[in-house]
Amino acid sequence: MPVDIMKKHLEQNNHFEFEEKQKLKNWLAWIIILGTLALTVTILIYQLITGNRVGNNPASNGFLICMICLLYLPLILAMLHATLTVRIDKTTIFYGWNLPTNDLNKINVSDIVSADIIEYSFVGYGYRLTRKYGTVYNTSGNQGLLLKTRSNEKILLGTHKATELGEVLTKLDIRPTSSKVR
Repeated sequence: MPVDIMKKHLEQNNHFEFEEKQKLKNWLAWIIILGTLALTVTILIYQLITGNRVGNNPASNGFLICMICLLYLPLILAMLHATLTVRIDKTTIFYGWNLPTNDLNKINVSDIVSADIIEYSFVGYGYRLTRKYGTVYNTSGNQGLLLKTRSNEKILLGTHKATELGEVLTKLDIRPTSSKVR
């Protein structure tokens, strides 16, 4: 949804009842990315200083520089910038990632058949398609809002504010229930 439309929607509906923004903070992913970046930079510096190649099938300095500039740096910047946003007002649930654009998806409350706060087993991070939960938007944790729409679409929105989200769903009469691992 374009930012202009969402601002207009917000002006008409006064405010959001619920808003949550989550960043990717998975320490293991950061260790892997920064560790491999450090190794790549170390090999590049060694090869530049000594003139000796590293390994049986060594990468050229140009290739290492391209890896750093075209793979690692964009990945790190994307992970630093990536934000999962969930906003709920009286008539609409907005959700999505801010990459590649800030446009959010939207579901009208009238199109929701069920909205359950659930605990789930590990489903990964980011944007995923699963058989069990449908489209998953998740940064970490094991709690989320599982939405089912009239068109039989399932969407799981990870949350760190399950209690607050449940209260807002109850307040807005969006058929919330709480349940354990599904």
